Amino acid sequence: MNELARAPLPDSTQSSPASPPPPEGRKPDVEKSIVAGLAKRPAYLLIFALCFIGLTAGSVLAFTDSSAVAITLAFSVVVGIVAAVVIILRLEKPTEQLHLTGLSAIDTHLKSISDSLKVSLQISHPEFQKIVIETCAELDGKLADIKNGQVRVDSKDYNVAMHTMLSSAKTSVFCVHRGDYLLEWFQRIGRSIISSHKQSGATATHLFVFNRAEDVTEAHQNALATLDESQKVDVFVYFDKQDFNYRYPEDLPRDYTLLDGGDAICVTDRLESDGFSGTWYFNDSRRKARFNNEFSALKRESRRFSRAERNPGDVAA
Repeated sequence: MNELARAPLPDSTQSSPASPPPPEGRKPDVEKSIVAGLAKRPAYLLIFALCFIGLTAGSVLAFTDSSAVAITLAFSVVVGIVAAVVIILRLEKPTEQLHLTGLSAIDTHLKSISDSLKVSLQISHPEFQKIVIETCAELDGKLADIKNGQVRVDSKDYNVAMHTMLSSAKTSVFCVHRGDYLLEWFQRIGRSIISSHKQSGATATHLFVFNRAEDVTEAHQNALATLDESQKVDVFVYFDKQDFNYRYPEDLPRDYTLLDGGDAICVTDRLESDGFSGTWYFNDSRRKARFNNEFSALKRESRRFSRAERNPGDVAA
């Protein structure tokens, strides 16, 4: 049983013992508060020092008629106040504030995120706090990539992101694709890409990399012809094992997209039956120069596909 439940109840008829008087010489609580406050913020000692100087100056001025002394004391007090303000501003920790960007669309989200976190911190459940921390860590990871002009898209967002970006292209679209994934690519995203090209103001070039001409089946040719017959699209094929002029770099991705001369670049690093995923790079001057140079060299050694060249041997000619 609880110890409080076993304790005897006090007798209401008995008078309570008088509280012992405070010990002599005990400091008032106000004085303790001042001392404790100054211990935490020693910079404010300057304010008390200046108050003392002001009182002393007033006392001196009361017993002297010397204007020189009065001016000197007044000047000293003003200088001291200015020095105190500067020192306090440097020593005092500034209040944490939300740094806004000046862009209303972004600032609205920043304020909403900040308000949500403040409210979540009031919920002290440990498992809930873990979820909050994990959510913040995930957001922090995404922002780290965004800070460098990179956006990662997984399989569920890849098609939508590609459609949006291709539709926004203004001048040119250069795409390199793996030939062995042509049918999978065309089934999953090909027709959406054709629609994107129609909506944009850019001309598009799609280049498919095969090992050899005999790898191009009739199904491949039908897909290539459908793409080639769409508006503003040119289709090229390249046979890696049959070309001795251009050596495809081993570290260069086999599937990438350049928008508007490389202002935006998508590197597709996962081509699977359940979907594609990749990374978009924006205003990356190093990648822009590299991919543009390699694409130009690759295109020079490639063959333009047309409806008349429906035989794999003719494509390779």
